Amino acid sequence: MNVADYLLRNAANDATAVVDATGRHTYGDLKDLVAAHSAALADLRLRPSARVAVVAPNGFGWVGAYLAILASGMVAVPVPNTLTPEEIAARLRWIGADATILGAREVKQLNGRVPHALPLVPERASRLDNGAAVSYHEVGGDADAVYAFAYYRVGKDPDLASDVVQETFLTALRRITEYDAGRGPMVAWLICTCRNCTRKVLREKGRLGATIDSQDGHDARLAETWRTVAAAPLPEEIVGRQETQDLVGLTLANMPDNYRQVLREHYFERRSLHELANTHQTTEGAIKSLLHRARLAFKTGFLAIADALRVENR
Repeated sequence: MNVADYLLRNAANDATAVVDATGRHTYGDLKDLVAAHSAALADLRLRPSARVAVVAPNGFGWVGAYLAILASGMVAVPVPNTLTPEEIAARLRWIGADATILGAREVKQLNGRVPHALPLVPERASRLDNGAAVSYHEVGGDADAVYAFAYYRVGKDPDLASDVVQETFLTALRRITEYDAGRGPMVAWLICTCRNCTRKVLREKGRLGATIDSQDGHDARLAETWRTVAAAPLPEEIVGRQETQDLVGLTLANMPDNYRQVLREHYFERRSLHELANTHQTTEGAIKSLLHRARLAFKTGFLAIADALRVENR
């Protein structure tokens, strides 16, 4: 029996296990999270005593990840998430990490730079009421968009945004059977969840008040603006208006790198097709085609978030 088994085996499911910035979490919640992380680690088929790093903010998610590593017979290696991405990557190489569990912000910062990266929201499958299977990895796949949304709503405070994102995905995991793919994409459902979790976190930190009231009115205006976006998904009035600039960034954050880059260069840096073709060493026709696909992808994401806001403001 290891430490994780000792702590979890005989604990009452309704007893309080962890209290963090997002609230109270029971042993039942913790057991579910540890089981999900353990399943994700098992899928990696790592050797016994493999080193698994945890790079994430302190809180319930961190505890669940740490205990899952121990329960899996592996070595947990905490790494401070206050280090720079370069320092974190160097430290992981130095300790010889075989896998890494990352918080939402750390996924964004370290994507592609660490071994076997797993999200603090673990991969696991749940079956919806309509019989369709949804992977928790699919839920975590929208982490960039949710983080960007939370980041702008909490006044660009990265630590507070990370708390909101953690609460959002934990809530999403608990309520995954409520997601209805027929009503819209996963990211729209997550944005709705994130709005409610933002309220919860701000309330617990004593920062809920006029800020949320003004955001609700702001969201209503954005929803109406986004709902009217037609063939051109980046009209001047959207890109140029102060009230929408930050949330344009939110949509861009969840797009493939090549789409995001060409949209920024063309619409924000005002570079011509000819200049882009020279920069990317291709033809103007290829750039025009890439821009067309990127615009359509932007519109899809833009309107998905608009729908989420519109539903919340009915």
